[in-house]
Amino acid sequence: MKYLIALLCFLSLSLQAKTVEIDPLSVSVRTVWGKEVTTVEQAAKWILEPIGYRLVTTYPAPVESARFAVRPIPPELKMHRTMPIVDVLQLLVGIENTVVVDRRNHLVSFEKGTK
Repeated sequence: MKYLIALLCFLSLSLQAKTVEIDPLSVSVRTVWGKEVTTVEQAAKWILEPIGYRLVTTYPAPVESARFAVRPIPPELKMHRTMPIVDVLQLLVGIENTVVVDRRNHLVSFEKGTK
């Protein structure tokens, strides 16, 4: 009887356990760049590569993506602050533009204007 009760308790706990999936782009990072990181592309790669995402600036990415990539890091992101990765990407490209995310293939790109 004790064995049956223990088994039922275990099954009850197993059914209640839920897998929580965390979006890697919502994880917070500190905007402390290496000395060699000076452009938007380098900064984006700096924070994307550890979570398994890649920045795409050539086809099939929007044409503007390559133009954003060569820009220098904006001054507001040279201050050390902590924020979600997607917010850092948005500030890198500017709030008047769009961060394009392909979650299935773990790709990120930039597009001019808002969607």
